[in-house]
Amino acid sequence: MRDPTAQKLPPYSLNELMVLTVQHLYVAYTVAVEDIPGEVFIEKVLEPLPGLDRTGSDQPLEILLQYATDEVKAKGNDAIARAPVSPILLSATYYFRAGRARDNNQTDAAWSYLAEARYWCGIAMAGKGLESALQQAAGGLKRDMAAAGAKGRSGKYQPLRDLAFDFARNSAPPGGWRSRNHAVQSVEPTVRDLATTLGIELSTENVDKTIHGWLSSMPDATQLFSKGK
Repeated sequence: MRDPTAQKLPPYSLNELMVLTVQHLYVAYTVAVEDIPGEVFIEKVLEPLPGLDRTGSDQPLEILLQYATDEVKAKGNDAIARAPVSPILLSATYYFRAGRARDNNQTDAAWSYLAEARYWCGIAMAGKGLESALQQAAGGLKRDMAAAGAKGRSGKYQPLRDLAFDFARNSAPPGGWRSRNHAVQSVEPTVRDLATTLGIELSTENVDKTIHGWLSSMPDATQLFSKGK
C-alpha cells in the first residue's frame, strides 16, 4: 500500500526517494519520540536495524518484535503497536530492505520495499496510532519478498552514499563524466548539504577522498568513469 501522498511528489529516482525517506523519518522521530541530533538518530536508531531484521517477515508486529527488548515485550503487543516509534521502525526496516535489493540489482523488489517504507513513513509523519494501520496491513499488504543475498550496507553515511551514487548515475553532463574526480567535485556540494541537514560531520579536508572512495566502489564505476583514471 503506497503512501496516498506519493502521487503529489515529483518523479524522484529510487535513491533520491530513499534519502527523502530518511529525512522524513528523522523529523518524525524528533517530534514523536525524542529530539536528538541527526547523527545520533542514524547511529542509535537506524544502524542496528539491519542486523536485527532476520525473520524476513512481512507482518508488522513480527517485524517490531525483532527489535523489542524483554521489558517492552512484557508490556504486551498492544503497547508495542501503539508506541510512537513503531511506524518509524517499520519504515526504516523496509528502507534497508530496499537498499539491499537495490544493491543486488533487484530494482522491482527495491521499489516494492520502498513503497512500504513510504507508507509507514506517512503513518509516522501523520502521528497516527498504529492499531488501525496494523489492521489494514494484516488484510492487504502484499509485497515482493525477493531477498537480497549480499549483506546491505548500513551506517550513518549510507544516505550520503546513496545520494552520491544516484548523482553519478543520473546527473552526468552530456558526453559523460570526464573522470571520477569530475563527478566528485560536482556532487560534493550536494553531499555537504545533506550532511548538514542530518547533522553528520564530514571532514573538510578529506570529504573529496571519501566521496571518491564511494564512487570507486559502485558496481558500474567502470562504465560511468571509463574516461577517468
